[in-house]
Amino acid sequence: AAVSVLLLLSAFAGIARSQQEITSESSSDFKEGRLDQQANPDDCSNFVLVFNSCLGMSTNESSLMFSVKSKAGPISVLLYDDESNSWPQVSKENTCSTNAAFAKKDLSTVSTFRISEQLIEGTVPISNRVMGHMWYVVLASCDGSCPSAEYSLQFHNAGGEASVCQTNFGSELEAIKNSLSLSNILNLPGVGAFGVAMLYIGFVSFLLLAIVFLLWATRWAAKKKMAYYLLFLASAIAMITYLMMASGHGAVWARNYRNQGWAWDNPLLTNPNSVAFYDKTYHESPVYPVFYAKYINWLITTPLVVWGMGELGSVSSQLIFFACSCTVLVNACFLMGAFILTPAKYGLWFFGLAFTIPLLVTVLRQFHTLAAMRGSVVARTYRGVSSLFGLVTLVHPWLWILTDG
Repeated sequence: AAVSVLLLLSAFAGIARSQQEITSESSSDFKEGRLDQQANPDDCSNFVLVFNSCLGMSTNESSLMFSVKSKAGPISVLLYDDESNSWPQVSKENTCSTNAAFAKKDLSTVSTFRISEQLIEGTVPISNRVMGHMWYVVLASCDGSCPSAEYSLQFHNAGGEASVCQTNFGSELEAIKNSLSLSNILNLPGVGAFGVAMLYIGFVSFLLLAIVFLLWATRWAAKKKMAYYLLFLASAIAMITYLMMASGHGAVWARNYRNQGWAWDNPLLTNPNSVAFYDKTYHESPVYPVFYAKYINWLITTPLVVWGMGELGSVSSQLIFFACSCTVLVNACFLMGAFILTPAKYGLWFFGLAFTIPLLVTVLRQFHTLAAMRGSVVARTYRGVSSLFGLVTLVHPWLWILTDG
C-alpha cells in the first residue's frame, strides 16, 4: 500500500511539473505588414481582418503589443475574441458600425494608446487563465473610407493551436441557455408542446409519489416497510424515465415519407450537413417517436409494484411470482408490437391483452382476499393501491392502440 501511495504521489508530481512547464513557457505570434487599398478603391473594404491568433490557457500574463500607422485618415483598431457575443456575430451583411459594436475593445479610443492622429500603439493585457481563446485584430474605417496602414502586431504567450480555441466557456454557457429556453424544452418532433408538458407532469408526479412512499416506509411497521420501499423504487425509476423521455431521449423515430407508410428514420436524410444524402421533403415528412425507455420502465416497475402489493397483503411468494410473470409477458408483448410497423403488431397486442386477464384476477381477487385477512387498515390500503393498479392495467392496452399501435 505504501509503495502504491508513493507511486501515485510521484505521478501527480510529474503531472504538476509538466503542467508548470507548459504554462510557464513563453511564446509569441508576430505579424507585420502593410494594408494598402488606395491602389484599388473600387474593391476596398472598410472592415479588414489583418491578424488572428490562438492564445492557449496560461498562468502567465498574455498581451497584444501593437503599432498601427494610418496612411489615409482616421482608423480604428478593433479586438475580438471567439465568444458568442463577439467575432461569431460579425457578418458581411452587417454595416461596419454594427460589426464594430461586437469588438471586445476599440484600441483606438484608449487615450494612452493614441500617439497622434495617424499613430496608435501600445500593449493591451489579455486574460486567458480560464481557457484558450482565438483573438482577432481588425482595421476599420466606418466613415466610409478605405483603411490603409502599416501595422506590427504581436500576441505574447500565444502558444496555442486553433483546435484548443474552438470551444470556450462563453459558447458553452450560450448553448446551455438556449437548451433551457421554453421553446426548446417543449420542442420534441412527433410529440408537440402539449405532449412534452404531459411527460414533465408525469416526471413531477412520480417524483412526489417516490417521496410519499419513502416517508411512509419510515413510519410504518417493519412488515409494511418492504412494500413501501418497493413502491418507492418503482416510482423513482418511473420518474427518471419520464424525465429522459421529456428531454427527447430513449426513443427511435418512425417517418411516413410521402404517405408511403411508416418506416424507421434515416438520419442521413434528415441531416442538413450531409449534403450528399439530405432530402428536405423527407426531413419535413410526419414523424412519430417510439419510446423504448417507456417499455424498459414498465418491464422493471410493474413487477416491483405487484411485488410490493403482495408484500402488503402477505401473499405467498409463488402467487407473487405468477403475477409478476404476467406483468412481464404483457409488457414484453406490447414492447415487441411497438417495434413492428406492419399489422402483425396486433397479434402481439392480442396476446398482451390475454395475459392481462390472469394478472387482474390474481391481483384484484386473490391478493385482495389475503390482504383482507390482515385487518381493516391493511385491507383499506390495499384496496386503494389495487384499484389504481387495476384501472391502469385495464386502460393500458387501449391507450397502446391509440399511440404506438
